[in-house]
Amino acid sequence: MVLQHIILMAGLLVLSVCDLRTRSIPAGLTLALNAALFLTSVVSGTLRLPAAFSGLLPAFLSFLFTLPDRRKFGAGDIWVLAAVGIVEGAEKTMLIFLTAALLAAFYGVLRCGSRFRKLEVPFIPFLTAAAGGVVLCQDTGILR
Repeated sequence: MVLQHIILMAGLLVLSVCDLRTRSIPAGLTLALNAALFLTSVVSGTLRLPAAFSGLLPAFLSFLFTLPDRRKFGAGDIWVLAAVGIVEGAEKTMLIFLTAALLAAFYGVLRCGSRFRKLEVPFIPFLTAAAGGVVLCQDTGILR
């Protein structure tokens, strides 16, 4: 599980930099992250199919809710959320997603008062911060 957290956080950090610089998430990197997480869970014997599929539920729901307007929450965001779901399961993935959404909303409110009116908020950096916080709380025993 520790190896999966290291791979997840390293992948999220790389994808955050890509999202901040280009406002785009490379499909190859998200595919590689998902494959690496899946393979490490198979090799380590921690893959439990019901839990893995339930971990994909938040990504699937995000996909359904964003079907009308694909410009705001893109496919890359959904694939990255699926990577988080593979490692953390449905309950913690929802906690990470909601925490990231709150952080992004707070950032958006702060940016509204600035001179930058074009407000396009990259989501992956907030997802990375939320995942890091939840993993840290889980590893220190604050979250079970």
